[in-house]
Amino acid sequence: MSGVQRVLLVEDDPLDQTLIQRAFERIGSAAEIQIVDTVAAATEVLGERPHPVLVVVDLRLAGESGLTLVSWARDNESTSTVPFVVLSGSDDRTDVRAAYDAGANAYLVKPSSMEDFDDLVRRVDAFWLGACALVDDTPSG
Repeated sequence: MSGVQRVLLVEDDPLDQTLIQRAFERIGSAAEIQIVDTVAAATEVLGERPHPVLVVVDLRLAGESGLTLVSWARDNESTSTVPFVVLSGSDDRTDVRAAYDAGANAYLVKPSSMEDFDDLVRRVDAFWLGACALVDDTPSG
């Protein structure tokens, strides 16, 4: 993998944006977190190269579903291998099923405490940015 590992966070709640970004910082992650708050902004970012190595998307964004983004990415040849983690306040089985049906790689429920948030982000960082072999689409040359 080359250079900085960029994570795209698609989250419309400013508090959750801050909690997630600061959790990555507190755990000492080397990831660069890029934040957008709409599906449209996320598709714009994903239209650029290199793609983020991971997308963390909220299930329920203002007026739209994060699953719209997941489905779009899975149907797009250039983003079909980018891992998507759905992060939601809902633990409803219907929501979980819908996320996996849309093509999400993981579904995580937002924790209620700062310590649990740090633990969750630590696990995401260790697994997706550490243990997993991810596609590197950085242009060569």
